[in-house]
Amino acid sequence: MDKIYKSVPVKSSEITPYSQYLSRREFLKAAGIVTGSALLVACAPTGTTIPANEAPASGKTDEFGDPTNSFEDITHYNNFYEFSGNKEAVNPLSKDFKTHPWTVEVYGLVNNPKTYAVEDLISKFPQE
Repeated sequence: MDKIYKSVPVKSSEITPYSQYLSRREFLKAAGIVTGSALLVACAPTGTTIPANEAPASGKTDEFGDPTNSFEDITHYNNFYEFSGNKEAVNPLSKDFKTHPWTVEVYGLVNNPKTYAVEDLISKFPQE
């Protein structure tokens, strides 16, 4: 013989006392106010200025008031370690590096070993 069990409805007031329910709401409200205040403070301008002896030669600054990088700084700093582990040394070492014609060779445990020109691959598989 199978017994049939029925669920008994439970009132929410029997689960959590009303005073505790209200205190949780107050806590969440206070936490929201503190978080919002912290975000506003983080977005506020710092009020710092660049000393005259550290001002960029061009006199230009970015949107935060920091000096802009020179063209030389931007074009000679690299994250490519194929030539050197020193980021500033890459530019002179790669001066005579030839990128055309550039090929990719597929060999080893493949059915059809082949050499591809990079231009052919780019035309077949456009960049996204």
